[in-house]
Amino acid sequence: MTFHRHFIQSGDFNVLIAYTSLASIQSQPYFGNPFCESYQAFLPRIWLRLLNTRFHGLLVGLQELFGGIFLKTSLIKRARNFQPDIIFTVAGSWDWTPLAAQRLARIIGVPLVASFNDWYDYGSFSAWPMFRPLIRARFFRLFQTCDLALCTSPSMLAELGGGKHAHVLYPTGAEIQQLGCKYLPSQPTSSSPLKILFGGSLGDWYGPMLERLITCNLHFSNSFLEFLIFGANPTWSEQFHDFVLKNGIYKGLIPFEQLADYASSSDVLLLLMGFEESVRIIESTSFKTKFLDYLSFGRPILVWGPRYCTAVAAAQKYDSAEIVTDSSPIACLEALSRLGSDLQRRTQLITNASNMLQGDFHPSTIHKQLLARLYNLVESGNSSLKHSTSYQPHDSN
Repeated sequence: MTFHRHFIQSGDFNVLIAYTSLASIQSQPYFGNPFCESYQAFLPRIWLRLLNTRFHGLLVGLQELFGGIFLKTSLIKRARNFQPDIIFTVAGSWDWTPLAAQRLARIIGVPLVASFNDWYDYGSFSAWPMFRPLIRARFFRLFQTCDLALCTSPSMLAELGGGKHAHVLYPTGAEIQQLGCKYLPSQPTSSSPLKILFGGSLGDWYGPMLERLITCNLHFSNSFLEFLIFGANPTWSEQFHDFVLKNGIYKGLIPFEQLADYASSSDVLLLLMGFEESVRIIESTSFKTKFLDYLSFGRPILVWGPRYCTAVAAAQKYDSAEIVTDSSPIACLEALSRLGSDLQRRTQLITNASNMLQGDFHPSTIHKQLLARLYNLVESGNSSLKHSTSYQPHDSN
């Protein structure tokens, strides 16, 4: 979503998108956009069929090590006709496409820009275990060799080793929402409970975290807290899924504009970060776009995550969210209850979150940083650059 906002919604770029599945492009209004062309970059059908065999783990490992071989001659021709100034790819989570993008950039002689917005194995790692160190090395190698590396947080930049070509570019949240009503906090009661909204990914560890939290709240029969959940692909149990659907807690995936409407009638926006040691590197390097979207809603935020995660670090710096660093759902529920009773704290959190958004995290500020980095790269006389750009960044305010 963050690069959709940069490259499509801004109108500052002419873009050719090589998409790897229909699902990855149908969810956004790319077709018919005058500044955007698209091209199917599907894997060969025979390869896709082989991926459904018992050799799936082997083949995934190979394609994530040698993904450049899937670059089609027709895409090279299309790219040459398009005459791009840069090739852009998303490196995390890792798949075969960054290597194909790297090969394309070398063939047509333009700089490669890579975004490191997630760790290489975020989401899933379906290759055989023996491939893990090799794929990790590919991830690091791409960081070292791309012409411009955009890291989603200072900790991602540090973890990858830094360098003159690497810079922090925070994700871009939504423009400040005009919700139509000023938030006036009030004491929660059983007839008017504290309304807590979660909107985002329900996959991986996030679904089970919500299940533990809401189940714990039910155990204590706390009628002063009311939860509302939005998102797709939940990983919680079937029994819990039936319960949240039946009781109107889970509303599924909805358009962003509708989520903003629900936020306008909510009291607290909940942001989750995983506590398991196995996901420490992921949560300590990624920066959730959802946090910045929440800032734009103008409602109090509560972050439930470990001390080392990026959301906690940012919230502490600006005091822009209530923070719970205890993994126990009881601790999170207690913090929500305290926040419900503390009207002054909720008001202060909104003010501090607005200050955070108006500063380094404002969408236009981040977009201008990207424009400057790309423009400087193209104009730097990079030896691999075969044609210059006439593009001049405009003021996006």
